[in-house]
This record gives sequence, structure tokens and C-alpha cells, in this order.
Amino acid sequence: MGKEKKEKLDAKTRSIGVLLSQDFFFRVPEYQRPFSWDSDHFEDLIDDITDANKDQEYFLGTFVLHHREEIGLYDVVDGQQRLTSILILLACLRDLVTSADFKSDLQNKILQKKNVVDGIPEKVRLEVKDREFFGNIVVKEGGTTQELSPRGLPEPEWRYIDAVNIFRKKLNGLDEAEIERIITFISQKCVVIFLATSAFDDAFRLFTIVNDRGKQLRRIDILKAINIAPDVISKETVRNRIAQKWEQLEKELGESTFESIFHLVRLILLKDKPQEDVLKEFEERVFKKKIVAKGEPFFNLIFEYANLYTRVFEDRDLILDDAVEYMKYRALIHIMNAEFKASVSLPPECVSLSWPV
Repeated sequence: MGKEKKEKLDAKTRSIGVLLSQDFFFRVPEYQRPFSWDSDHFEDLIDDITDANKDQEYFLGTFVLHHREEIGLYDVVDGQQRLTSILILLACLRDLVTSADFKSDLQNKILQKKNVVDGIPEKVRLEVKDREFFGNIVVKEGGTTQELSPRGLPEPEWRYIDAVNIFRKKLNGLDEAEIERIITFISQKCVVIFLATSAFDDAFRLFTIVNDRGKQLRRIDILKAINIAPDVISKETVRNRIAQKWEQLEKELGESTFESIFHLVRLILLKDKPQEDVLKEFEERVFKKKIVAKGEPFFNLIFEYANLYTRVFEDRDLILDDAVEYMKYRALIHIMNAEFKASVSLPPECVSLSWPV
């Protein structure tokens, strides 16, 4: 980065207490994937925090943020999974601790209190996509004490409940002093690397650098970020539309199947075995060689094959009901799904899609 861009970068280590103070508010932008941490992540987080040496700092990772024009408002480019989980944990601690002061101070980290004298409005600290459900569970005092089962809830609502259940199970056996010590430890000793820039392009570059080195996200998430970056797709409305379509297809197909689409598309385009991981394959062998252009052409291709996959293997409507070959087609698809447990590679010149593993 040149001198001008360096001046825009705010790179500091900040404690959770400072990060959730009145100077900072966060928003999960539309292009981000949904909250997707699973039980192992929640268990690792609560175990690490409860078992940590409370007299030493504990590192919670790196946050990459885009500083919006509004003072104190940041889009979370990378780190939303951790930030959301930390707020859920603080909500659990708020609802477990008995001290009125601790309750009040924790709630103020989750929801800024209204102050009519100073003209300070009530404002939630983290604005997520699922605002209503998140508000009822996390923002609302006592929200984590509700008896809710994750079973049958849509994505990602069941993950919020899963996090609450795991955190409360670990915390329920602790006495008041231990709970208060964990609260002060999280606020004062748990720290993150805070990387914020007012330039949207720079925020995306930081995102890809951090995740390429740390491998914190799937390679397809980085592919998404590269192709949806503002220097590739300039219109925010187009970026939001693409992000919503991506999210919809991932929900319909499931994360694993959706990710497999990228490997299948790579096979169709390059017609040989992979030489690198899917991210580098697309960067070095697809985009650089102009087989497919970045941005909308890339997304259109992925969405086209995802829809085709759904038609072939999920809806099975590629052949009309009244066609002579319809029953044979459905029988073959059933056999492939039920009996072939490994991915079968057909010759690239005749393959359009493989079948689920």
C-alpha cells in the first residue's frame, strides 16, 4: 500500500471491553455469509476462555473492518463469527450473573443505553441479518434463559440456540465469583487485532490476506470476496443481490454440496485433475487465463451449475414427466445417489455434473 492508503488503516490491539464501548458499532453487511459456527467452535471458545490464565492476555483473533462514513460504524468484513459468538456469550453471562452492576455493564456492551441528556440514542452494538431472532435471544435481557430447542429452527437461528445451550451448560456450574471473574477477564484481558480502513477495496484486500494465511474461512468464501469486491463489481445493489443469491443456494443445497459445485465447475472448465486448491485453481488457471472473467460472469456460471445440479439431483425434472425416458432417468439417479458412495469422475469432455457423495 502507498502512503495515502497506509494513513487510512487503523491497526491496533484492542480489548473486548474497548471494542464494545460507545465508540464502536458493527454491522454484518449483506455480502457476508450467514452465522455458521457449529458446536465445536462454541465449545472451543468457552473452554479456552474458562481455562485460560486470567492474569494474562488472551488473543481472540483478527477483525477486518470497513469504517463507514457514519462515525463509529464498521462493517465486519472478517470476524463476524467470533464477534457474534462473543456477544452471545456475554448475553449468557449477563443473564447468569446476579450483580446488578455486572448485568447493567454487560447489557450496555450489547445495547447502548439511551441518554436524553447527552443526545445518545439506544443502539444495538452488532447489527446482524437475523435482527428479530438475535434481538429476542441476545439483545433482550433474560433472552438466553428461554427454554428453546434448536430442533426444527431454520438456519442460522438454530445456531444461536446451540451456542446459548453450550455456553450455559459450561457456565451453570460456576459460582458468582467465578462468573464475575470470567466477565472481567473477557472485557479486560481478551484482545483482538483490529484492522480497520475507510477504503472498501483495502478492507477486501486485508480480508483475503488474513484468511489466505490463517485459512480461517473456506476457499470458496475467499473466492466470493475476490469476485464481489468493489473494484470488480462497483454497484452495491448488484453485490447485495449476488450475496443473497449465494446465501439462498447454499441453504438449499447445503454447505458441503454447494462447495462441491466449485470443484465440479473447475473440472468442467479445465478438463484435468486439480494442481492446487480450488482458490488457486480459479485464480491462476481460470481468471488469469481469461477462461471466465471475474465478477458477475463468475457468479453467473456458478449459479447456473448450482441450479442445474438442483434440477438433476434434487428436483429431477430435467426430463419431463411424459417423456419415454423419464422413469429410466429417475431410476438411474436413485441408483447413483443410493449406491455410489464415492465421487465418480467422468471424462471431462462428456461430464456436465457429477453426483453427490
